[in-house]
Amino acid sequence: MRSIILPVLSIALLLVVAIVVIFYARGYRFNTQEQVMSGTGLLVATSKPDGAQVFVDGELKSATNTTLSLTPGKHDVEIRKEGFQPWKKEMNIFEEVVSQTDAVLFPRNPGLSPLTNSGVLFPQIAPDGSAVAFVKRDPEATIAAGLRRQEILEQTGIFVLDLENRPLAFANNPRRIVAYAALPADLLDQDIIITWSPDKDQLLVQFETTAYLLNNANNPVPAFAPSSAETIELWEEQAALALQSKIEALPKELILMATSSAEIISFSPNETKFLYRGIKEDTVVQVIDPPLIGVNSTQEIRQIKPGNLYTYDLKEDRNYLVGPESEINVSWFPTSSHLVYIEEDKLKIMSFDTTNKTTLFAGAFDPDFVTPWPDGSSVVILTNLNPDASDELNLYAVKLR
Repeated sequence: MRSIILPVLSIALLLVVAIVVIFYARGYRFNTQEQVMSGTGLLVATSKPDGAQVFVDGELKSATNTTLSLTPGKHDVEIRKEGFQPWKKEMNIFEEVVSQTDAVLFPRNPGLSPLTNSGVLFPQIAPDGSAVAFVKRDPEATIAAGLRRQEILEQTGIFVLDLENRPLAFANNPRRIVAYAALPADLLDQDIIITWSPDKDQLLVQFETTAYLLNNANNPVPAFAPSSAETIELWEEQAALALQSKIEALPKELILMATSSAEIISFSPNETKFLYRGIKEDTVVQVIDPPLIGVNSTQEIRQIKPGNLYTYDLKEDRNYLVGPESEINVSWFPTSSHLVYIEEDKLKIMSFDTTNKTTLFAGAFDPDFVTPWPDGSSVVILTNLNPDASDELNLYAVKLR
């Protein structure tokens, strides 16, 4: 009999342990006050950088990255790290469901790193944000003569600063794609409009009296642009076709909305979200029905109104109001979860659901030129840090990590 009882007890014990492990993994915990097993939800608290303190309802719980068991319901979650601005959010925790913070912390006092030091004029960002074209010229060239004038013209011209696939610490120096010495002398003081091709291989440079079509490389003999208007029209058509192909890949329920009630401005870098403007009143159709639980707990607004900007999350089927287009100008940050914008002459960033609004830079800068570094390590601005010494604007990186 004993030989039978021991194996049975062993199997029963293993089953009990397995059941306890399964229930623990699903978030169940023993409630010491009520003497029962009660269901909880799991909060995966992660942050960049990690090692930040995690507060839940004002109480310090742990440090990132970690997983916490919380009672179902709404909780105020705050993630803090010395030297960084805090991340805060009210999160709705569901029984047996995993929720995640994915907090990105931005420094309280970001550093500034110069990218140019001899003046930048007419800067233009490449369509994919991976390069900046600009003009460098020296006023002395208009009064210099002989060898001195030729030397100045050889050092000035149209330049490209490449940002792609290079951390800020290893950034390239700007490379000149055409020297002023290769251009007619009467163009030296003319205003310029630079337009990138959609594939970033060419640049249309329009002077007041003529135009050149340049390769994104060295142009010892710059080629005239036969028709600036036709070139721009062709490039706009190519960009529109590329955007249309992304729209056609959307769920069919969204295509009608995206082509009749709204106008998509841009997709996030990872193409899981898009930014759009309302064209006419409508309601965003429910693509995922029933709605997912354990997703972003920020209140969504599915009603579309003309003149407003919105973001839509394809993975979670959630829609958020950004604000009136007339009051805010936003663009995607490389994380695909943040938007960069300017408010009250300050450079700011916020989550795509408009929570955690954070000031990155409050000094003087050109509000018409702001672009993130492709890896999200900084934001490039155009400013003059010493206007008493010079009136030249230069490119600087606001360092975020």
